[in-house]
Amino acid sequence: MRLVENIFLTSSLHDIGKVGIPDYILLKPGRLDDKEFSIMKSHTVIGFETLEEALQKTPEASYLHVAAEIARHHHEKFDGSGYPDGLSGDRIPVASRIFALSDVYDALVSKRPYKEPFTHDRARSIIFEGRGNHFDPMVVDAFLACEQRFIEVCEHYRS
Repeated sequence: MRLVENIFLTSSLHDIGKVGIPDYILLKPGRLDDKEFSIMKSHTVIGFETLEEALQKTPEASYLHVAAEIARHHHEKFDGSGYPDGLSGDRIPVASRIFALSDVYDALVSKRPYKEPFTHDRARSIIFEGRGNHFDPMVVDAFLACEQRFIEVCEHYRS
């Protein structure tokens, strides 16, 4: 249960590295070009290094280790095609595999400057299609087993 608590308590730090990304990239309304996307991808390493430094200064705050793992690896994909390290399968920390799915779900069902929110059913379909390539199959199965809770949380925060 400790891992679940740590994910809950620290996952909001996943994009802390974006403080090191220039505003012209963060706030760009359209698609990023290859150079901009390369810069944007560095937020994972910046966040990891920031949280690791905080952990070194306060070793009693061991939960920061989970936060650092999530910051670095939340864009890894189960098939190894993600970034920054191209990790695959069980080489991706489990907290990052869990958070990756919830982060994508949130992005899909939320309104963004460049898109309207998707329905839960469309988000579910996209996540299911990513089972085994983008997402850990066991994490997708867990999502499907408790998807009603995702719907409830989404509706609660949408209003």
